[in-house]
Amino acid sequence: MSEVQKIVFVQPLTGFKGASYWDCLGVGYIISYIKASGFPGEIEFYSGAFDSDETIVEACSDADMVGFSCTSPQMKHALKLAGEIKGLNPKCRVVIGGWHATALPVETALHPNVDHVVVGEGEEGMLRLVNGETNDNIIYSEPVKNLDMLPWPDRETIKVERHIETAYRENGERITSVEASRGCAFRCSFCSEHLKTHGKVRRRTPKLVVDEIEYLANKYNLDLIKFVDAEINSSIAWLNNLCDELIERRIPVELGANFHAAFATRELFQKMKKAGFREIWIGCESGSPRILKEVRKGVTVEQIKNVFKWSGEAGLIRRAYFMCGFPTETKEDVEQTFKLAEEIKADVYGMTILMPFPGTEIYNQFKDELNIMNWDFSVCDEYSNPYWFTVNFSNQDLKEIQQKFTEKFKDKLCYRLDRKRFY
Repeated sequence: MSEVQKIVFVQPLTGFKGASYWDCLGVGYIISYIKASGFPGEIEFYSGAFDSDETIVEACSDADMVGFSCTSPQMKHALKLAGEIKGLNPKCRVVIGGWHATALPVETALHPNVDHVVVGEGEEGMLRLVNGETNDNIIYSEPVKNLDMLPWPDRETIKVERHIETAYRENGERITSVEASRGCAFRCSFCSEHLKTHGKVRRRTPKLVVDEIEYLANKYNLDLIKFVDAEINSSIAWLNNLCDELIERRIPVELGANFHAAFATRELFQKMKKAGFREIWIGCESGSPRILKEVRKGVTVEQIKNVFKWSGEAGLIRRAYFMCGFPTETKEDVEQTFKLAEEIKADVYGMTILMPFPGTEIYNQFKDELNIMNWDFSVCDEYSNPYWFTVNFSNQDLKEIQQKFTEKFKDKLCYRLDRKRFY
């Protein structure tokens, strides 16, 4: 029998304001999975975006286990909290999971205040740890094969209402998120998605997804639901079925999702609009065919143009994300990016600066040369970092390219660039 009677999950802060306002859906899934197993103890959740360090540490003073879910920018705060918790409650076992731990399990496990590292999707591994079935320092958690078997995320425990209220305060809309699939059909060199999901795309049954959407819309009086999927359209047939279910049930809430430009038809966008989709978010990345091929984006410039044309005809709001700072990117490549950005006439624009986070192919390529492990990830995100440079551009050059893009599209910027939009 497990000796664990109280678990506290923590969503640490990053170094930039507003970054943790997304609800912690992954932890919500782990909590509901543990509860569904019959766990008799107490489970609490705290977020650095809303709770002070003192509140979090005090809540862990009598905990048997504390679980942190971390990206690389969140690790600094997580380890600080872990040290304070261990000082107050030495017997408490600290568990680190999430993207950073999955990318660097050995390095994470070596920290003196870390007892366990869960690698991959956390449900299966965390439950084995809680049940006392393993006491390994590094626990490899298998991807969930059948997403339909997962209980819905425990949104009450992760206090999702706080995130919804923040969205309303910042943007005038009540917004939350839902997950319809896990995995990505691609393996871009700047992304680490494949580490957790092993490149396997698994999708929930459309009816079950719409059941959850309907429940959320009614319970929380929502204006918008965001899909957290890597891309909503890796299977056009599945997305068509989802739209059919949404059209039949006519749920009074709007939807938004990531969309990959490689999988699209004009008719699909018409159906998505009818089904309640308000907007799509498209990672264009570059206007240079050479760069798109080099980073294995899996899309052509022509496909990107078609997607913006067809989705615009359907009346969808189209958000375009571009990036600068690819390792071999030249001035000519950047000029092609600006040219494409103008041509597609998106409704919302964003430009990020490449950040080689652990787990990405670019990190592996440059980690030793640039000593990336010693960078302070807490001051880095996809929009800004003080470190990255390329053979052709200094870090300041990249910031100036981003600033030029920002000025060019200043009336159509995403939230992180103009600080006016929440999501």
